[in-house]
Amino acid sequence: MSRTEDEAVYRKAAADLARMLQPDLSDLPPAQTTVAMLKAFGRNGPRQDWLEEFRRLVHDESAGRVTLVGVDRETVPPPVVKSPAASYQRLVDSQDETEQLLVMGPFNPAFQFVGTTDSGGDAPDDSPPLTDPSRAGQPSGRSRYEGVASGEVNASVARGRLASP
Repeated sequence: MSRTEDEAVYRKAAADLARMLQPDLSDLPPAQTTVAMLKAFGRNGPRQDWLEEFRRLVHDESAGRVTLVGVDRETVPPPVVKSPAASYQRLVDSQDETEQLLVMGPFNPAFQFVGTTDSGGDAPDDSPPLTDPSRAGQPSGRSRYEGVASGEVNASVARGRLASP
């Protein structure tokens, strides 16, 4: 990907954030967004020069009204994105006196609002993993594989029916 293609990702995200909107990068090829974010982020977060430039883009796009301020991940209420590359930023609109917590990084979606006052439902399916991905879909109690070691599942399959708990 070229620098121009990377800049298109950053500029689109900055323009949306300047309007206090979660960036919608769906009109760009997914590979373009992925490559751009991988260039901007290292293992432990964004490159400092990129972050400073991105903050400037948001500020300029909003005519000085909206700023991005870094947030210590230890102060972010759960659930948090577990990627060490995740960067938490507070998006602040000085005119409306509104704030929004943003997480950004080399994952999908690359920019996502978190900690909203939305009172219901689960996160959308395309959100970044908020918990250990190896436990996705499992209840917090008994593992879906717990009966395998004891032979309970294999025996019930051999009989052609599920065993009663």
